[in-house]
Amino acid sequence: MRTIKFRGKTTKDKVWVYGGYEADESGTYINERRVDPNSVGQYIGINDRNGVQIFEGDIIEDDFNGRRYEVVYVAMFAFCGWRLRTVEDYGAKEFYAFDEMTGGKEVVGNVYTNPEMIKRVKP
Repeated sequence: MRTIKFRGKTTKDKVWVYGGYEADESGTYINERRVDPNSVGQYIGINDRNGVQIFEGDIIEDDFNGRRYEVVYVAMFAFCGWRLRTVEDYGAKEFYAFDEMTGGKEVVGNVYTNPEMIKRVKP
């Protein structure tokens, strides 16, 4: 059975909390603690090469080529699920499936705590 878990940064003391997700008109909560809704990410059911759980919004580095990717959920026709989006302009396609990475995957940060790691170049 797969684990359904979320993480988010609390609005009061700015720490990460993990667990069940709930949102209503009063706010967004993880384990009954109010969190910034922009920081919420779901555990994708995969761990990196060090055993660290990978969440939506994490930045992953590929051992093989040193490239970095953001973990995102993509919902497009015939292309639905967790994907890796390039965080730098490599002159290649923007989205990759996890099995397209040839090296080990390692969580090196996330888009909420480390926005400076994202260097997307758009035309």
